[in-house]
Amino acid sequence: PATPMLRAYIGDSILFRLLSGMQNETHTFIVSGHGYRPERYDRDSRVTNALHVGIAERFDLATTAGGYQQMAGDYLYYNGRSSKLSEGSWGIVRVHEKLQKDLKPLPGNEKPRKSAKQLCPKGAPVKNFSVVAIETALKFNPLTEDEIEVDFERKLLVANAEAKIFALEGEMAKAAATEHRPHPLTLRANIGDCIKVKLTNRLKTERASLHANNVAFNPLDSQGINVGNN
Repeated sequence: PATPMLRAYIGDSILFRLLSGMQNETHTFIVSGHGYRPERYDRDSRVTNALHVGIAERFDLATTAGGYQQMAGDYLYYNGRSSKLSEGSWGIVRVHEKLQKDLKPLPGNEKPRKSAKQLCPKGAPVKNFSVVAIETALKFNPLTEDEIEVDFERKLLVANAEAKIFALEGEMAKAAATEHRPHPLTLRANIGDCIKVKLTNRLKTERASLHANNVAFNPLDSQGINVGNN
């Protein structure tokens, strides 16, 4: 079956009703550029845009179309498990700023607000990062074999000779050194900072993209993937 496209106007209330009917797997539900409280009526529930959904669990996730900065465009909702994402477990949330003939406005939002013109507020501090995607061999545990048997003849790889990682441009040599064990890249900023990332792809054959959850971004050029009309 086709995955539905979810359409709304900036400022509309959107409610995702989740029900997991899986019997032996769990999932992660993500809505790019939009936040919600896992416990809808608990004001102490932390706003996030990624939720783990266990077997037979259900959630009602409420958010406002246009996301953190109220910007029109196409956003993704998807399964955070890479295997399920590649199988097609994703869809588009299309947020309009102009009235559409085939989409009735909701009561109380008959005249949708205009999309924000810029992402970063005037005067906001700007932090710049130069990030590169590179290939380097990884061995996750130097005290074990590259492949170990777990159970029922299942095998687990604890090394990857063709791994792909992100690194700061100034730390490329260090990250690629055989004696160095790379860690997940951490870009640090303060609340209210504007973050600009320059991504350079130094992979031999594959594409590279970068996307961060739970932050505001312009869906037209900073989502890390070409989505719909963006």
